[in-house]
Amino acid sequence: MRVICIKVRNIILITIEMMIAGLVYAWSAISPDLISSFGNVPDAKSSLVFTVCMIFFCIGGLIAGKLSSKISRKIILFSGIIFISLGLALSILVKNFNLLFLTYSLFCGMGAGIIYNVCLGIVVLIDEENVGKTSGILLMAYGLGAFVMGFVYKLLIEILPSFKHIYILLALIFGVLGSLSAFLIKLPKNENQTYSETNTEKNNIFKSFDFYIFFIFTILFSGIGFILISHANKIIISQINVDIIKYITVLSGLVAIANGAGRVLHGFILDKIDIKHSLFVAPLMLIITYALLSLTSAIKVNIVIAIMILILGGASFAGIPPMNAKFIKEAFGKEHYSFNFALINLNVLISSFFPVSFGKLIDLGLSYTKIYLIQFAISIVGILIAFVLSKRISKSYVK
Repeated sequence: MRVICIKVRNIILITIEMMIAGLVYAWSAISPDLISSFGNVPDAKSSLVFTVCMIFFCIGGLIAGKLSSKISRKIILFSGIIFISLGLALSILVKNFNLLFLTYSLFCGMGAGIIYNVCLGIVVLIDEENVGKTSGILLMAYGLGAFVMGFVYKLLIEILPSFKHIYILLALIFGVLGSLSAFLIKLPKNENQTYSETNTEKNNIFKSFDFYIFFIFTILFSGIGFILISHANKIIISQINVDIIKYITVLSGLVAIANGAGRVLHGFILDKIDIKHSLFVAPLMLIITYALLSLTSAIKVNIVIAIMILILGGASFAGIPPMNAKFIKEAFGKEHYSFNFALINLNVLISSFFPVSFGKLIDLGLSYTKIYLIQFAISIVGILIAFVLSKRISKSYVK
């Protein structure tokens, strides 16, 4: 009973940490006032702050993964909290917009990447048998953190005299709450233990052809999933037969909610089936989504049908992150899990450009029907890669 209580407490604490890491995805909600304080800043330049932030997010994850086998994860987690708090506080002090690439992009991006990697690495230590389910809960909290921060910011901007006060307040809350949570997390004494594996090649991810196949696989499906999340508003408008522009934010929010809930649902599913079959769950759902979008894009459909398709898409994409967590753990073992997981997350550096490409195709006048067919074709290629990967890993790895 005591062991169960400690596990539940740990999961609650690292869930709080993951919500703090969700700051990076709240950029669009908390940045307008900050950006306007620098004068007339082009949209492309302000968007670049987020892009660079995600690059440092990946770097932070790699650093945390490399250090996790050498020093306590609590110390690494503390450093992530400090980075985020400093990033927020310093962002309101700089006078030159370009310095935001240092304060927000570097500090907040690195901090979030560190926290994200450490928290998902802790899962293997405290709940190894339910990596999918627990990872799903944490990943939902990560996405929820951005939503909550956006909501809180809009609430506080009506109360406090300046957006600068909100940044300082968030920095203080994150610093205190994050540090306290990190301190209270109870890790096993052997958290840096080296695990012996019967297959030495299993732990050397750079020598594994399977890793490179899976990396391509996750780029494809993360990319087409990002398109659904990033362009939900435009997709909904293009699909329906009535004008609901004033409700579009609420409707696209349903997609984000489906994405959050889907992460937990996929986590439960992934813990119930073996690795070679778990590869197909999220991709098949995305294929169905794009098949339906392709079929319905040529005609204006009922709003309920359009929203249901987009909700299915949001829930489908939600399965990619927990699938990554499970595959890395099952295919390459526990010894270098944190670093290996950081490596697979580098797919974001490529897949995050898929929504940009989608927007460019729209600007060039390509019809939604043709674009959805392209995405459907990419999904089919991804499934074929999954078949190849499934055949290979079924010979080497067990559940």
